[in-house]
Amino acid sequence: MSSSIKSPNLMLMPDESIIDVSKLKGWEWINLRKQIEDLSLEPCYRRYVERLAVVNVSLFVFLAELLGFLHVLLQIMYKGHTIRTTVPFIVIMVLLPLIVLICFKDKKKYARFPLWNILASCAAALMIVLTDTFFMALSAGPDVHLRSSYDHVVTISIYSLLPISVYGKPSFLGFGSTAIYFLYYVYSSLSIREPISLSSHGSYAIYLVSLNMFMEGFRIFIEYDLRRMILNRRKLLYQNIKLRSAVLMENDIMEQLLSSNIRSTLKAEMYKHIDEQRQGMRYFISTLLFIELYSNVSILIANITNYQLITQLDVSEILEILNGICVRLDQSAAKHNVLPIKFLGNFLSCISGIIPKSTRRTNACVDFALDFISIVDEIGQEKELKIAVRVAVHDGEAFTAIVGRQKCCFDIWSQDVAIAHCMASLGRKNMVHVSQKTLRLLHSEYNYENGPEEAQSHSLLQKANITTYLIGPQPRVIKSTTGNFFMHLSKDSESNSDSLPYHSMLRSSFYSVSRASVAFDGKDLDALRQKTASCLLEKVECMPVDSINLAKFFDFSNRVERGNEDYVIKPYITPFWRIYRKPEVESGYNSQPDLLFKYALLLMVFIATVFCIMALFPPFSVSTEILSTSLALYI
Repeated sequence: MSSSIKSPNLMLMPDESIIDVSKLKGWEWINLRKQIEDLSLEPCYRRYVERLAVVNVSLFVFLAELLGFLHVLLQIMYKGHTIRTTVPFIVIMVLLPLIVLICFKDKKKYARFPLWNILASCAAALMIVLTDTFFMALSAGPDVHLRSSYDHVVTISIYSLLPISVYGKPSFLGFGSTAIYFLYYVYSSLSIREPISLSSHGSYAIYLVSLNMFMEGFRIFIEYDLRRMILNRRKLLYQNIKLRSAVLMENDIMEQLLSSNIRSTLKAEMYKHIDEQRQGMRYFISTLLFIELYSNVSILIANITNYQLITQLDVSEILEILNGICVRLDQSAAKHNVLPIKFLGNFLSCISGIIPKSTRRTNACVDFALDFISIVDEIGQEKELKIAVRVAVHDGEAFTAIVGRQKCCFDIWSQDVAIAHCMASLGRKNMVHVSQKTLRLLHSEYNYENGPEEAQSHSLLQKANITTYLIGPQPRVIKSTTGNFFMHLSKDSESNSDSLPYHSMLRSSFYSVSRASVAFDGKDLDALRQKTASCLLEKVECMPVDSINLAKFFDFSNRVERGNEDYVIKPYITPFWRIYRKPEVESGYNSQPDLLFKYALLLMVFIATVFCIMALFPPFSVSTEILSTSLALYI
């Protein structure tokens, strides 16, 4: 037990913060996947990706409609347009929103929601691909070589915008659509008798393949950012839960120690002190005094005699003895609703009757004193030490106060406290030294004898007109409305410590809370992990997914009412450039390390290599006659 008031050290719990992936060997996104799986956050990641898919599909519809409108407009402005070349794109503009409408539905209402999203993605992509290739060739007529216009748009949409990127394997659809585009390019060349050249057709094939490979790498980049965001949010939520637990436990401690008036004043002063430290004001001395007067309390003061015998032991044995005393005193204090104030090894001070107030506060204090005598006696017998206790209980008034600024201490002072100190020094070993006022409040439930002569002749006690008595371990009678019964205060009749509820021990005193707050076992950590995961799953519904304000039109949910963070962060980010309004915040964000920079450089080298290969292809071509003859001979 200690008189220092400290915050419960919940941060001593095993930390579950994000492992720095820059210090791990291997692929960063694979390490992130393992962390997500180990922390049971895969449902949170999947749910966030599903929300993001809704916004991506809405963006896809918006871009497709915009490009279709511009395409039709330019064709109308071009004098050589025909109805056959214009109507297909109008049909796409009408059918495309209907095809992907399933993506905006509630997932819970459809048993095979992922399958329907995959089919909708395939239908939307193939409709655009076929319209942009063979259907346009049939509409334009023979001997007309029409180049496809949207091969890159379709490929990028498959890997990043369509829901197949979330619910399926977009690479199959991506390579399938590019194969159609390449076949159409070969078909259109053959239709106008254009030779098949390695520099033209080969370069186009390499372009389509490299575009798919690039977008597959881009998906890994996006996955890495999303998983890291989930882990960062989980770390923030985990620390927030621990902080709230610490605040609740701190309030619980202060409720045990202080009244409501002094508690609120102390909190305000502590917050003020923290703000001053942040501002560098370290030498300001507070003029507030945190003092509370209690007029009717029971005060206990105890001293362990021959304490020097304990100090002569080894350090491990000393700690074992003191820890045993503290733990058992915690349990006894919780059982009797006694508030321990200070324990200094050979000295103990307690008070009863502050919170909760009870008419039997004096009985509880004497019972606690008898428990203390029994505890020290048992430990002395186990360790073969001739140690004993001098303990005194006196009723009166006491000031509870908090002194100090850097290190606050909670203690009690008054004339009655001084009388209790005097009685403890004049008492007998292993007996409770009580005053006549205390004895009167015990309701004749204890056998007692007159106090020692030294106490009767002491000047301080004579001046206060105090007569003392001695109470030893004994069977006693507890008066109640239902009759009398006996309770033997011996070790055989003591309550088993295992029967005490944990929360009762936790609320007994500050020191018990301090120790219990550190001793989290595996079950507590598992419960904290599960609580963090469940809370994060709820927070995912409000995490920002929208960058161009399309979610407000297409995301049909109650996330706006539940506090969507897209609207919370809006005042802090510019609407067009999507950067922080404060330059220092943007600078701090840009200065964060990019762990995927090496992979970005690898992609740049890959793209540069593809360009070089395409540029260095020899101008070799095969005419359509030779190709037809070769095919005929082969067949």
